[in-house]
Amino acid sequence: MNLVLGKETDFKKFNKTADYDKNKLPPSDGPLQVRGQMNLRNILDVSESKQLISLETSLTFMWKDTRITTKLDRLDKNKNYMILSPRTEKEFWMPDMFIDQAKAIRKPKYLIEPASIRLYSDSTIRYSRRMNYDVACSMTFRKFPFDNQTCKIIIHSFSHTTDEYQLSWNRADSYKNNRINLTQFTYDISYTDEYDMEEYDVVYPGLIATIKFDRIKNYHIIQTYIPSFLFVIVSYLTLFMPPMVLLPGAVSLSWSFSLSST
Repeated sequence: MNLVLGKETDFKKFNKTADYDKNKLPPSDGPLQVRGQMNLRNILDVSESKQLISLETSLTFMWKDTRITTKLDRLDKNKNYMILSPRTEKEFWMPDMFIDQAKAIRKPKYLIEPASIRLYSDSTIRYSRRMNYDVACSMTFRKFPFDNQTCKIIIHSFSHTTDEYQLSWNRADSYKNNRINLTQFTYDISYTDEYDMEEYDVVYPGLIATIKFDRIKNYHIIQTYIPSFLFVIVSYLTLFMPPMVLLPGAVSLSWSFSLSST
């Protein structure tokens, strides 16, 4: 097997076959297996008026490309992988995945891209990137404030079918930040990989991360229902007030209700 070497420092750490084509999928027995991992770092916003949620996550995907081999003497000390610069991503085949119904995607970049590539001794490639994004979430408020909302983050291939590669979650290494505190909701996240995009003439591989928001009921009971109930009661009591004090009492009542509601 003929091999070619790169000229830059990172490219000297591994070998590629002479016929390597980054536009072609890595060889495999059957569909290529691509494993995904989502680390939920923060829930930046839940916009009920816009029906959007804003998330900060680290997305990681792993697959094997036997056309690329490591130089064993270049592996990181006491590890079975090497860390490459994010710029090498242009040299490798990468899964063509995107986030469905994403309104905006932002990279929290300071000086360099918040991304990393690992190349393992068994030719496994691990690509990870930190990103912020806004995703559409259809919400219903019929049971407000005793409602819950379910938002789905759908990730799927744009052009490759399930016959070419398949996606699955690495649930063991996916995690959420337990220090996330939302004003009006508690939340939980689950992962589903039994999902494929079947809306077209071919089937595209996909993944779903489902975030379920349960509204904190005490917040609205204290802030909305109790003040409203007290206002109705006090308004009813004004029916028994003498006419001479009714007008000043009504003005005082309006001011008291306005102050208690803010």
